[in-house]
Amino acid sequence: MDTLTPGYANARAVLGFVYNRQFDEPIIPLEYGSSHNKVKKNNNLLVQSGNTKKQGYLNNLNNLFNIYPNPANTEVTIQYSLDPTIQIATFDLYDMVGNKISSWTLLPSQTSVNENIAGLRVGIYTYNITNNSNVLQRGKLVIIR
Repeated sequence: MDTLTPGYANARAVLGFVYNRQFDEPIIPLEYGSSHNKVKKNNNLLVQSGNTKKQGYLNNLNNLFNIYPNPANTEVTIQYSLDPTIQIATFDLYDMVGNKISSWTLLPSQTSVNENIAGLRVGIYTYNITNNSNVLQRGKLVIIR
């Protein structure tokens, strides 16, 4: 099954918008009535067990993030404090279709990063702040002019 076709990309974008998180795992249609693929509810999402990988979340209160201004115009500031065990974190910005637009590195030796977003189109974007494959925070960034 090809999960990169436009239908699956649209499904991924809608799910990302509704549940405010990026869906990197494959979109697999739920199969009802199959004995080897059980459908279960996980965090208010219906997921099919067996073929999907679960993305790890790093729920650590020592990681603090503040993205402002939001809505933003030409520049956005990412103010952060990383847990001492984290060597590096990444801020990834996605459009509403799920395409990665920008990626910025967050170093533990700094406490904020200012990024120029004047070249981005007006709209709603989602972001993930990750460390390796662990999601530290997800959210939305609105760009206005």
